Order: sequence, then C-alpha cells, then structure tokens
Amino acid sequence: MEDASPRSLLISGGLLILGMALLARVVPQLLTWKGRRLVLARLRRLGRWEFWPIWAIYGPLAPGFLALMVRYGSVRLPTLVNAPIPGGGLAGESKAEIGAELDLVSEHAIATVVLEVGEQQARLASVEKFMSTASLGYPIVLKPDVGERGRGVSIVPDAEALERYLAENEGLTLAQAYVPGEEFGLFYVRVPGEEQGELFSVARKTPRHVVGNGEDNLERLILLDPICLPMAKTLLKLNDSRLEWIPSQGEHVPVTELATHSLGCRFLVGEDLRTPALETAVDRLSLRLALDFGRYDVRSPDESALRRGEFQVVEFNGLTGEAAHMYDPRYGPIRGRRILFEQWRRAFEVGAGHRTAGRKPLAWSKLARLVWTSRG
Repeated sequence: MEDASPRSLLISGGLLILGMALLARVVPQLLTWKGRRLVLARLRRLGRWEFWPIWAIYGPLAPGFLALMVRYGSVRLPTLVNAPIPGGGLAGESKAEIGAELDLVSEHAIATVVLEVGEQQARLASVEKFMSTASLGYPIVLKPDVGERGRGVSIVPDAEALERYLAENEGLTLAQAYVPGEEFGLFYVRVPGEEQGELFSVARKTPRHVVGNGEDNLERLILLDPICLPMAKTLLKLNDSRLEWIPSQGEHVPVTELATHSLGCRFLVGEDLRTPALETAVDRLSLRLALDFGRYDVRSPDESALRRGEFQVVEFNGLTGEAAHMYDPRYGPIRGRRILFEQWRRAFEVGAGHRTAGRKPLAWSKLARLVWTSRG
C-alpha cells in the first residue's frame, strides 16, 4: 500500500478540521429544544428556494442572460428602461426623486418629506413641521433615499425612536406618512410604442404572524409555527424585546412590520386581485411618470379597494426589482426562475424599443459610478 501524498494528507486534514468545526457548532445546539428548532429552521431554508442567496437564484440563468445579450447585441440594453431614472433602476434609484414625481399624482401619493444631510436638531424640526403640516401622528416611516430589500427602513412609533433613528442614519433620509392597510407588489411592463402596458405580476405581501394559546411565550410560538420557522432567526431578532410575553388564547400577533421578504414577509400570488380597473390605474400612473418597467410597492385599505384601482405607492423598484409572486412558497426553483427569466427578457424588449427610438445606454464609467455609489 502506497503512502499518502502530502497533497491528499493536506486535503484530508482540512476536511477533518472543517468537520470538527461544524460539529462543535451544531452539537451544542442539538442539546436544547430551541437549538434543535433553529437547526431545523436552517434545514428548511435550504430546501426552500425563495430563501436561497441571490447568486444561487440567478446563477443558473446566466446562459439565458448571455443568449439575450447576444440576441439583442448589447449588455447594457436593459438599463434603457424607465427613462427618468439613470440606469433604469439598475442601482441607486433616488426615492426622493421618484417621490417628487409621484406627488403630481395625488390619488396615489403618500405624504413625504426629504431630510437633507445636516445637524440633527434641524432634521428633527423638519420632521415635526412635516407632521404638523400633514396632520400626522405617530407612527411614521423613515427610510434612506437610496436602498433596497428593506435596508434602513423603520416604522417609528414615537419621538424617542425618531431621535434614535436620525442619530444612527445621517444620510439623505425620507420621512413618510404611515399608511394603514395591506401591501401588494404590482410589476408593470410597457414596450415603447404600445398603446397599453401590462400588469406582469400581482402579489400579496403577507406579514407573518402567530396565534397565542395562553401558555407559550412569543419565542416558543415563533419556533413552533411551521410558516415562521424558516425565518425564525430573523423573527426572533425582530421581536427580541418581547420574546418572554405570553399572548392570550386566540390572540393574533404580527411578528413582522415591513413588507420585505428578507425581513420575514411572505410573497404570494395575487392573480385573483387583477381587474380592468386596477390595470387601468397602474397603466395611467406609469404613463404619467414615464416609467415602463418595474414594481410598485403599494398599500391599499383592503383587497376590494385594490381591485377598484385605489392604492398609494410606497416606492417604485426599477430594473432590479422582481416580480414578487415568483417567491410564492408554492413555486419551486424551476417555475420561479422561468418567471424571473421572462421578466428580464421583457427588460431587453423594452430596452430595444428605446434604442429604436434613438436613446443610448449610460456609458460604462457612469454605470460603474452609479453602482459604486449605491453600494456605498
């Protein structure tokens, strides 16, 4: 029997160390009920594609994207969508700029004020003046001017929380009226030259909740709930100040505030909400804003109101926004990626329409600066 080579010994040693490190991390968790539930939560997440990292979702679509680039003869073509937004919403969309345009469509706008970078007392005074002028009380919503996937968004319940948020977030910030009701994702596409656009996706954004039994505290209820379990780590962190609280029998307890998938909200197919009135309202809004590709995150008093085309726009996500219904847990990775690829195929189609009309994509240097600034 030949002696093992130094290379094979190195590989074997590395695998042994890795295995021991994993065991050292996992075994202690398996000794407690909470630890075992959190291990199960991780396993459930691995089996559910909607929880996979971005590279795992988009990676298998790379050959299809390459084929689209070859077919249309351009890599940057999709960045021509949404003429008013530099790069079409590839990165760095200014919520303030889009919001200023939305203010011109009062039936769909939400009262908002932009807090410039500066001394905190001046920013606090701006918020107080805004709330007084708009006759608003708490809660209000605060969010960074540039951001995605719910980063930095907070529903602020009182003046103390407002001061704390502004102290921790010194960049350009939006303060916005909190709109009660239900939230939905409406993805819109219109190829230049077409008389009417298409409501490509309608999705419910359903915050997660648990139901009290009068015995278990909130932590245990989250860990026991099969819908909450895959996001248990996030949900426990979001509710860390009240985990010992025991809800009463039958009490409905929301455990998420923001309608963001990465923060625990579920996205579900909402095709039954589609009506001619809703399609007309979204098309009319998009034409007035000169937006032709992306997702409106909207709030409406209830589903009946949405069907009538009554909604207010929380924000608009351009080129890199996603048709939210693709993350419905009833869909697997194959069907979900089909939706995602069709969305990007339409982006190339819209971009081609703009190119035919004479528009040109941003230069590579400007696109790179846009992405870099957004990451910062």
